[in-house]
Amino acid sequence: MNIYEILQNAIDKIEGKLEEKINIEEISLSIGMSKSNLYRFFLSIVGYSVKEYIRLRRISEAAMHLKSGKTATYLSFLYDYESLDTFSRAFKKITGFLPSQYKKQYSFFKFKKINLIERNFMRLEEKALDIQILKDMNDFEVVTFNYYGKNPEDGAFALFK
Repeated sequence: MNIYEILQNAIDKIEGKLEEKINIEEISLSIGMSKSNLYRFFLSIVGYSVKEYIRLRRISEAAMHLKSGKTATYLSFLYDYESLDTFSRAFKKITGFLPSQYKKQYSFFKFKKINLIERNFMRLEEKALDIQILKDMNDFEVVTFNYYGKNPEDGAFALFK
């Protein structure tokens, strides 16, 4: 399993617990990684800290539920916020609106679940499909020389001579 698959596993576990209290230590142990390594790799590969990702996903889901008629009080407890005030502040910080204002807006806030495999590898496959062979060539040998110093190109060419 590579690091992308391991982190995708962590994302999937987080997604399954958005409506519960999330224990990051438990998730890190379940994927076989220390909590500090999970934080470090998650931020560097996903682009968000673990807690920021959880916050964005929860607010995104809450925004969708607000538009469908759920109350902010219900959503604050559903998504494990300590109080309605804490939820409202987090909601406003992310969407720019208080939950009561957001219901009346025409705009939608959507932060989708990240899929690292699709994001990082499917594009490579698509690009590989665009490769065109311009000219068939016979086999040939290649010689390389490395030179380390002030003028690496000149040094490598001198070795070649």
